[in-house]
Amino acid sequence: MAIRLTRAALTLLVCVAIASCTSSDGGPGPGDTTPPGVSQMSIVDGQTDIGLISRIDVTFSESMDASTINDTTITVSGRAPKGHVEYDDATHTASFIPSTLYAAEVRHNFTISGSVTDESGNPIDPDTTSFQTGTLDTDHLDDYFEPNGSSAEATPVELGRRYRTLSITDGDDHDFFEFSLAETAKVLIHAWMKEVQGLSWVRGFEGADGEEYWSEGSDVDAGDSLSWSFYTFHPGTYCFHTCAHSYQTGYLIYDFKLTAEEPCRDDAYEDNNFIEESAQAAEGAIDNLRGCYSDEHCYSDVEVD
Repeated sequence: MAIRLTRAALTLLVCVAIASCTSSDGGPGPGDTTPPGVSQMSIVDGQTDIGLISRIDVTFSESMDASTINDTTITVSGRAPKGHVEYDDATHTASFIPSTLYAAEVRHNFTISGSVTDESGNPIDPDTTSFQTGTLDTDHLDDYFEPNGSSAEATPVELGRRYRTLSITDGDDHDFFEFSLAETAKVLIHAWMKEVQGLSWVRGFEGADGEEYWSEGSDVDAGDSLSWSFYTFHPGTYCFHTCAHSYQTGYLIYDFKLTAEEPCRDDAYEDNNFIEESAQAAEGAIDNLRGCYSDEHCYSDVEVD
């Protein structure tokens, strides 16, 4: 009898242990059911004097389902979809970047909808944070990369990534962006003009030592989509530099992207892209030269494009 009771008790314990690991319908037990929260935000409710192109960052308490984070689930006032939303899972941070200027001296609402979920599908509690913008002046048109007004303060950027809603506010405002090449490549500039008031656009490249490779300015209009193909760069670190002509006033809102493509093929006289690198060419015909658009070749005192 004692043995039978022991077996019965053992059977009961086994059943209890199994029951504790299964749901009532025999399937697996419940997983993560805790909704995500907001652990940090770059603005606070009721904040005033916000910049007119300020990026708003919100950090979540855990990894989120990136497919639920976009310009319809994270918005500012009624501006959606006139804003670009990015999500960095490494920091659990979503960023709202306006596509145009916020209205000056107006209260806006930054809203996270309940459609935003974590990786387990748990929705966040909807949240609205109110803020008021400042006046329309150069102080309120700084972008989220400022200060980057010199090569020493240059903002590191990735090739192939579009950077949105940046600003030049007058002829004294300069933006420097640092990039690196592991292999020889031809670098292209792509730009999109969002708003233009009174400024032309100057752009160029510099080496890490401050040596200017190229600089050019032109008039631009809002809505312009532009692309320039420039020099072949050897491996190293460089700066893309943009500004307006020094005598101008106004502002310019722009996006830009740098891309790297197959380089111009060198010839026997390379590297001779600058006067100080001029190739010492012998008299007579020079054969088998190679070049491409904006690839300058210098020979003694004669520059050949």
